[in-house]
Amino acid sequence: MDDVRTILRRCPYFRGVPEEPMAVIAAHAAVMTALKGTVLCEEGATPDMAWILGRGLVETRMGLPKGQYEVLATMQPGTLFGHISLLDRQARSATLVAVSSSELVRFTGAEFEWLLKDTSTAGRFFRRAIILALADTLLASATHLVEITRKEGEAPPRESREAFLKRLKDRLPHR
Repeated sequence: MDDVRTILRRCPYFRGVPEEPMAVIAAHAAVMTALKGTVLCEEGATPDMAWILGRGLVETRMGLPKGQYEVLATMQPGTLFGHISLLDRQARSATLVAVSSSELVRFTGAEFEWLLKDTSTAGRFFRRAIILALADTLLASATHLVEITRKEGEAPPRESREAFLKRLKDRLPHR
C-alpha cells in the first residue's frame, strides 16, 4: 500500500508542493482501501469526507427510478472528489462506488476544514489544489454544456484545458 505522500504526489493538483507543506497536508489525511463494490458515499447523504484516488476506479452514479442508476463519470487515479459537498455543505449529489479494488487518500470533513483554514504554506498549497480541482470541474461542466446545447454543425472555439489552467494559475498568488 502506498503512503499518503506518494498518492498526493501523483495527483496533479499537488505536484510541485515542497516537502515540508506536503508533510503537513499528509498528516491530515489517511490511506484507505475500498474493495470492489464499496459505496464511499450515498446520494443525498451529509458530506463528511473528500478523497484522492491513488489506484483503482470509482464511479459517480446518479439514482434513477426503480433502483436504476446512471454513471455520470468514472474517476481515474489522481482524481480529487467529494470536495464540493464539503465546501458548499450540501447533501451529496451522487453516489460514489469503487468499481475495482481501490486505494484512496481520505480527508475527513474536520481535517479538510482545518487545512482550508490553515494560514501556513501548507494551507495555501491545499487551497491552491482545491481551486485547481474546482477549475477542472468547472471546465468539464462547461464543455459538457456546450456539447449538449450546441447545434449540429456549429463548433464554438474551445480553450484547451492547459490554456485554461495556465490562465487560472497566472491569477493565483504565488507562495
